[in-house]
Amino acid sequence: MERLHTPPLSVTRRRSTLFKGLVASVATAGLTLMSVPPALAAETDQSEALGRVINTDVLALDLANAGTSQSGNLSDPGPNSQPLNVDLLNENLALDLGSLTLPLLGTAEERGLLDLGEAGALSSYTESLDATTSTASAGAVGDGGGLDLDGIENGTYGSANVDLTDLLAQAGVDGLTDDIVDELSLQLGALGSTAIADGDDVTSEYVVADGQLVISSPLVGDLSTELNSALTDVGTVLNGAVGADGALGQVTEAIAIDTDLGVASVKAGGGTIGLIGLDAALDEASTSLLAEPLEDSNGLVKIDLVNGTIAVDLQALGGPDGLNGLPANTELLDSETIGLITGAVTEALGTVTTKVGEILVDDVFNNVGLRIELPAEIRALIATANVDIVVETTLGQLAGTDDSDPTIEIDGNLLGIPLGSLLSALEPVVETAVITPLQGVIGGVVDTATTGLTSTLDGLIQPVLDTLSPVLSGVLTQVVSVTINEQPEPGYLGEDSFTVNALSLELLPNLAAVNVDLASSTVRVSDVVAEDPALSVDPGTVNDGDTTEVTGENYPPNTDVDVQLVDPDGNPVGDPVTVTTDENGGFTAELLVPEGSDAGDYTVEGTATTGETATTDLGVTNDSDDDNAAENGDDNDGVNGDDNDGVNGDDNDGVNG
Repeated sequence: MERLHTPPLSVTRRRSTLFKGLVASVATAGLTLMSVPPALAAETDQSEALGRVINTDVLALDLANAGTSQSGNLSDPGPNSQPLNVDLLNENLALDLGSLTLPLLGTAEERGLLDLGEAGALSSYTESLDATTSTASAGAVGDGGGLDLDGIENGTYGSANVDLTDLLAQAGVDGLTDDIVDELSLQLGALGSTAIADGDDVTSEYVVADGQLVISSPLVGDLSTELNSALTDVGTVLNGAVGADGALGQVTEAIAIDTDLGVASVKAGGGTIGLIGLDAALDEASTSLLAEPLEDSNGLVKIDLVNGTIAVDLQALGGPDGLNGLPANTELLDSETIGLITGAVTEALGTVTTKVGEILVDDVFNNVGLRIELPAEIRALIATANVDIVVETTLGQLAGTDDSDPTIEIDGNLLGIPLGSLLSALEPVVETAVITPLQGVIGGVVDTATTGLTSTLDGLIQPVLDTLSPVLSGVLTQVVSVTINEQPEPGYLGEDSFTVNALSLELLPNLAAVNVDLASSTVRVSDVVAEDPALSVDPGTVNDGDTTEVTGENYPPNTDVDVQLVDPDGNPVGDPVTVTTDENGGFTAELLVPEGSDAGDYTVEGTATTGETATTDLGVTNDSDDDNAAENGDDNDGVNGDDNDGVNGDDNDGVNG
């Protein structure tokens, strides 16, 4: 049965325009969809991840670590993981459903909503290694955060059960359903989900290993007793058929044989007939009828008449791939699928008549024996003997459903001589006189038994269907809404986040509407492509012994950066200067060029503790050499040049002239 188009298991979506812009401050805003606390990340974190085995709007913040992991870049990039602490939840958490308080997790002593099988094996995983990538997983999670498909297959995580019985009363339908539906539960295989954000792309995956909706109905359970009574009625019909006034009894009483076999003559008549093994056959028929559940042709529904349970295979509702690979936000129990369920229940119960007919043939008609005894007189020469001609057959042999042959025996002897030698000559006579007339009436006996049974079964089943179908249609949607591959918008970390829940329950959707998500994974990243870190220096050339101001940009916010001077040969010069970036990833620092450093083309490196690095050039000079040159050049020229010229020139000219 194909209900829904099923895309591949892994679903990738392109982030919408809502993802544009930095969203660090939005992540910590109150969530209107569910009162779910955001990951405990810093406001400046550009990416976050949140994984929860159980996510519910009644989960208090102080219990958030019970199967919850969170990460944020850069405050706590992870990877982080957290197993589900069942004891913590058992001691502290219950669901408030109006007049009913129900433990979230059931125990051996107390009934609860959830039984998570090997709950201690379930865990969550998160990592946010940089601003544009983030991963979250929850449920059946293996090493590295991926879904543990092998563990799911081999039963490591057990099966989950959602007990919805107590919700019947809260929905106000328990009085209506006590005699119709008295227990209701979801039985699920292992669950898991994972979400990965990488820039603009978000990839999600989920798994729901198995699923059954189990409905316990006293109305269906009562059918087993009523069907056994119907089989007993068949036995009554058969017993009546071999009585003196029954069809088989009358035929047997009327049998008359008077024949000459050559070696002897035989006279017989006034026979009797009896049933052999009827009670045992009816018991076997009852066992066979109840041993296997009734099924519809699509395998959607199995009805156990002994326990009175209706098991709905939720995998069959999903389509060829079962519950995996369904489109986002697939509602499992909507009006369409509930219609399929009620139709399958009708079909499955309708197979009772056919099944009973098959069982009557196999277990009753072919197994119940008939013993016909004909008092006979055999006369040979001067001797006469009174003997019994005994025919043993089955109802099936007479009706043609049993291919084996009846047996004929002569019980007695003549003058001490066994009469077996007469048997071969007598058999055709007995077959004509006994078997043939019995075959002529057996069809009517079978019709009487089965026709009456068909009417009885119809009278039993139709009222059940008339009562059960509207209750299923009306009650299921009031008690629970089940969504597979739920992807709520916005996600649980704000407007620009993405969430995938493997399975989401909305309890009492028309009343309290309490949400419980199983295997919930949420991611959020920045869609702004981070610019590479950059350095600049001012001034760009300094004398040894002086400082330059180093400016850094585009580093991770609130992160330490080591600023180091490196000589032309690549060797560090002096000690690094450590500075912490501001909330925008920028910094300024004074960098000293050690006195005595050789002149040349140097490099300034800035390396963050998170690994980001940038470089810029810095020229280093030795200015003491330049100053001496100026003093010895310009000044001396003035004294020895102009001044001397004046003295030695003009004066000398005047004196010497």
